[in-house]
Amino acid sequence: MNKFIGIDISKQTFDVSFSENGQEVFDNNQNGFKKLLKHIDNSIGVVMEASGPYYLNLATFLFNKNIQVFVVNPLKVKRFSQMNFNRAKTDKKDAEVIRNYALKMEEDMKEWKPEPRHIKDMKQLHSSIELLNKQL
Repeated sequence: MNKFIGIDISKQTFDVSFSENGQEVFDNNQNGFKKLLKHIDNSIGVVMEASGPYYLNLATFLFNKNIQVFVVNPLKVKRFSQMNFNRAKTDKKDAEVIRNYALKMEEDMKEWKPEPRHIKDMKQLHSSIELLNKQL
């Protein structure tokens, strides 16, 4: 695959870099996900950083629509950006850097798949137990 879009995602919105000059901002909710889907098809790989819990809903939505999703380590993208002397730090620029990372590092990326339900449930239980232990 040699066609990627890069997504910089935050709590309220996500910025998408379709190409060098093709960028758009969508709401980080089901309506925004559906609007994004109108711009892409299953021949395009979607790349985003593992940024806290914010990427999970979009990644799962796209996976369920048979879109290839790649979730990359934010530190790798940051180092890639530094290596290319990128100084600007905006959401639009970050989305472009993520897309460029995918274009250059395609062979190192692995397709993302959501965790099985029982693993998610166990992680949630573990987090609850940790929180209770901390409160005690």
